[in-house]
Amino acid sequence: MLLVSFVTGVMGTVSGGGGGSFVIPALVSTINEQPSILVGSVFLMYLTASVTGFIVYSRKKLVDYRTGIILAVPAIPGVIIGTLLETAISNFEFKLGLGLLTAALGGMMLLFRGREPVNVSAKDSKPAVGNGSNPETRQSNSNQRLLIDVSGRMFSYSPNFAVGLAINFAAGILSGLFGAGAAIIIVPTTILFVRLPSHVAIATTRIILMALNASALITHIGIGAINAYYALILAVGAVIGAVIGAKIAFKIPPGILTKLIAAILALLGVYLVLASLV
Repeated sequence: MLLVSFVTGVMGTVSGGGGGSFVIPALVSTINEQPSILVGSVFLMYLTASVTGFIVYSRKKLVDYRTGIILAVPAIPGVIIGTLLETAISNFEFKLGLGLLTAALGGMMLLFRGREPVNVSAKDSKPAVGNGSNPETRQSNSNQRLLIDVSGRMFSYSPNFAVGLAINFAAGILSGLFGAGAAIIIVPTTILFVRLPSHVAIATTRIILMALNASALITHIGIGAINAYYALILAVGAVIGAVIGAKIAFKIPPGILTKLIAAILALLGVYLVLASLV
């Protein structure tokens, strides 16, 4: 159980998501417990991993706080609705549907990686900005964002909030239903459709995942669907894995990171489709 959560923490923080898709199938196949209890128990692991990733990425100055908070709002009602509808969709339908969607997102990221809104400047560049701007995250208009990380790299982008709000509401419902799948959808769609650079997307979506996982954890505690022992063991491994994963991701160039995320998503999609047929 500790090994599963460690791998999940590393994989989820490097790629932004994906590790969680292995947790529930792995636990169900090795632990004799009701699936609803296992689903509730993993949310503490998800929460600790997302909080740890958020802290590490914040120190790297890769988190766009304003964008993250805005996009996190619809995830909260979404995950509550999903938790209350936990038995509405069969495990087969979930694995098959999520697998096909994940593989499609991975393929889209590989085919349309030129759409990624990366405008990364070297740390010796000096872009013109207005007086009084925040030194890490600046705005030239209501939507244009300029973020400078701790190494001096500068990312310029314009988030599409309308698309992001809809995606995060749907991802919240999906996560509440099955305890997995939110990050798989949120990270690649944030890169492709909300138009955040890969490094900024992975870091900023930690805010969304914190809100989503905290809401799901509280809801599962409220309905008694959680095992405290399982939850604590899973959380410890996830924290260690998240710290290591964030350090790895920071050192990967943007273009390579996008390809890595796409490859992980494609493999996860195939895995989930095959798992649904077993």
